Amino acid sequence: MYHLFPQSDLSLPMLQPPNEPDAIEFYDASTRRGIVFLFRGTVAWSERRVVLRALAPNVVYDVQTSDGVIKLRRTGRQLMSDKIEFTFEQERPSALLFITPAPSGATPEPLPNP
Repeated sequence: MYHLFPQSDLSLPMLQPPNEPDAIEFYDASTRRGIVFLFRGTVAWSERRVVLRALAPNVVYDVQTSDGVIKLRRTGRQLMSDKIEFTFEQERPSALLFITPAPSGATPEPLPNP
């Protein structure tokens, strides 16, 4: 498990939504599958960038959300060095990114121009 954003302070005993966004990555190296939980926090923002960790650098992965807003194919090396940019709809407080190995022989998509 990897925290991908700086940790927010939580007040006990009454837990409130964090002020800052948070992202937690779970990755199983044996299956090369993972999931990223993205939490918006109370700060309003519409776009975020995240860099993943601990992936197999030479494996090609499919990364997508269940609603298809994010759907891309990149190598583990690209996902750990280049940022994924995504839109975060205001009415949704969180999102899930599913990370799965692409089919054998798949090639990564070209990176968008900066």
